[in-house]
Amino acid sequence: MPRPIKLTAKDVQRARRDWYIFHVEKRQKFLAMPPNTQHIYENAAMRVSAPRMTIYGGLEADHPTADEYRALMMVQGMQDIDLANPWYVSDEGWADFQRIWQELPEPVDLYTEGCVQKGRVVHVVHNHEELSPAARS
Repeated sequence: MPRPIKLTAKDVQRARRDWYIFHVEKRQKFLAMPPNTQHIYENAAMRVSAPRMTIYGGLEADHPTADEYRALMMVQGMQDIDLANPWYVSDEGWADFQRIWQELPEPVDLYTEGCVQKGRVVHVVHNHEELSPAARS
């Protein structure tokens, strides 16, 4: 039997705030780098699949994929794998991120009594690490 889920709209808003700060800090970190270091991350970002955003504004757990992660670990000069993300390394990518962010659905309370959900579910918490970018560190 599935376990009950209790997640309030306020929890989602709090998670989105934390994730938005995470994304902005990554973009700012990239912009503060010297051009030769930016070039390393721009090239690396071309080697990974496009990221997908969770309902909380975070990155799906499988980004980058295991194979992409191993390839990125081989790139000399990369200190922050998260920066190998098309959202952070170009103005077009940042505009895509902003567009996707604006399209996130309005947060709502989610309560289940352990029942099986029928129909379309946009996203359900698999673990509470999804709610915070701190788990990526």
